[in-house]
Amino acid sequence: MGVLYVVEVWMVERQWFTRVSKEDIAFHKDFLAREEEAVSRELRAQIDRARADQPLDVDTLVRQGRAPDEIAAVAARRGCDLIVIGTRGRSETLGSVAEQVVRIAARPVLVIPAEPLR
Repeated sequence: MGVLYVVEVWMVERQWFTRVSKEDIAFHKDFLAREEEAVSRELRAQIDRARADQPLDVDTLVRQGRAPDEIAAVAARRGCDLIVIGTRGRSETLGSVAEQVVRIAARPVLVIPAEPLR
């Protein structure tokens, strides 16, 4: 079993409307690297707490990119049988990431709502 977290990467290097300096790009990449490490530590800590109750064999992965694309790609590369994703969307709809994963993944997707549907 694996747990994946995707750090969303904004299109800094595109420079559509404003000029972005090399220093800005370097700062952004450094920030993303620090964020990735912090997320990795937090995932490991949460899994360690869950392991206190029962043994779990869990890989943690942190990727950078557009979340739906990364989730679908990692699931395909790893040959996952099922993608399980939570949503924070309104009770009437899926969240945008969950909805896009359902649409693009070549694997079954189980969506767990944050709150029970009414």
